[in-house]
Amino acid sequence: MRVSLIAPGCLDGTVRQLIPSPSAELSDAELVRLYSTEPAQDEPRTHVRLNMVSTVDGAAAGPDGLSGSIGSPADRRVFDVLRAWADVVLIGRGTYAAEQYSALTTPEHLASFRTGPAPHPDLAVLTSTQLLAQPTTPERGAVYSVAGALEEVLARFRRGRMTRVLCEGGPHLASSMLEHGLVDEICTTTTPMTLSGTAIRTLSGPTHRSDLQLLSLVEQDSTLIARWGVGSAG
Repeated sequence: MRVSLIAPGCLDGTVRQLIPSPSAELSDAELVRLYSTEPAQDEPRTHVRLNMVSTVDGAAAGPDGLSGSIGSPADRRVFDVLRAWADVVLIGRGTYAAEQYSALTTPEHLASFRTGPAPHPDLAVLTSTQLLAQPTTPERGAVYSVAGALEEVLARFRRGRMTRVLCEGGPHLASSMLEHGLVDEICTTTTPMTLSGTAIRTLSGPTHRSDLQLLSLVEQDSTLIARWGVGSAG
């Protein structure tokens, strides 16, 4: 896995070659540092990341309708790092059901990346209906439903000292988060394939523009994994 770093504030009109460029293989520790953020202060501020995967032609799911079928080992590696970073993973009810989510666990080799008191991230499902109960164990995070306006959901997380939020969609929730200016970073994976057809996109909702700045770009086996800063985040 190779990395190209983009210095903040480098939007100067210069055309830069990102790949190929000299880069050592990234270790897990170096990948963790790449995705680290500043620890919460006495007055914690929620930091929201939106994670999404798509093919080169923009499909957000494979023929089976699931995002996992267009993933890759590189995507999975960064996916695990992002979850290890998060205090809570936020998803919509449709994604919860379609992707068959269950309680989350942090891989042992990423356990030192955890900064909060909990060893595993919680899974919060945005829904007004009750979820089927899942057993709570020390080996996994909690699973629960949340409801209400997105701003209030994030405020409840913050009051519970869960300031690192990873949103994994689906497309309507992701679009709403951006529309309300609640996203700080978008983490994208571009899988080296095309699907054509009528596959869903990563975002779905009213037209809304968010200006982005490229923060980092990682490549492995032609899979491109980027971090984008969101200029309109509140």
